Order: sequence, then C-alpha cells, then structure tokens
Amino acid sequence: MLSDEISHPRAHHYKFANNEARDVFFADPEMFLVMINTHGSYILKYLWNEAADNCDYLSMEGLVCEVRTTPNKFKVFLITMPPPENYTEVYYVAAAFQPGAERPYETCRYYTLEKVNQDVHTNGTLLCEWNEYGGLTTMGVHPGADLNDFYQEVEKLLN
Repeated sequence: MLSDEISHPRAHHYKFANNEARDVFFADPEMFLVMINTHGSYILKYLWNEAADNCDYLSMEGLVCEVRTTPNKFKVFLITMPPPENYTEVYYVAAAFQPGAERPYETCRYYTLEKVNQDVHTNGTLLCEWNEYGGLTTMGVHPGADLNDFYQEVEKLLN
C-alpha cells in the first residue's frame, strides 16, 4: 500500500474498541468489572455482536479479556482484539478504574494501542486515550504491539 493511500478501519473492529466497549465501561465501571469477572467471554461476544450493527460482521477470533490489578489498586481490563488490518484499528484496549476510591468514576481511564501507517512508523503503534464523550488524545508512537509492554505503559500512566 502506498503511504499516500488512505487505509480505513473496518467499521465492526473500530466500533467495538472505540464505541461499544468504551461506552459500557464508562457507563458503569464497577458493573463492567462484575460482568467481565462472572461472564467474561459472553459479555465480549454480546458487545462484539452489538458493534456489528449496520456493518460487515467480522470474526471475533482472538478477542479475549483479562483483568489485572496495578500496585496502586487500579483494576485494568485488558482486551486483546482480533488482529488489526488497517490504520487506527486496535491491537489492545485497557479500561482502568480504582474500585473503592472515594469517587471511582473519576478514576476511569480508557486506552487503546492502534496500528499506524507502517510506511511512516516502521513497527510502530499509537497509544491513545479516549474519554467518556468520545474525545481522543494521542500519546505518541510506541514500538511494537506487545501486550505486556502496552500494560506497562498504561500502568505508568495510572501512577
């Protein structure tokens, strides 16, 4: 693909990571934690199917979620996405909040690691933060798409 060509994200992939999962997480992060802990794969499948509304359905092969806890007590939902094919499609999602905090909703953070144009950023990925209203802040190009490296970057941002 030439660097001046536009690569559009597949709607289903994009909507899951940047709309469906984000909206459900921000609506009630504590309920999201309960749902993932008790019905993890079913909740992911439900959200994946919701994201397919009005777009071509993609396989959810590779879609998994795990929950980790940072040293400062953030619960981090790490979602591994089906492999991205186009720019701005997501490798990983990290949705984080501090349950038990005085105002847990104010601790909510939602990060994505996106595929970038490999002609411009060889082996690079783009770390982004989304807010509950759909606002996006890009946090720079990072090397590779390794889940543990992504988690370590998120952990630093949460400190």
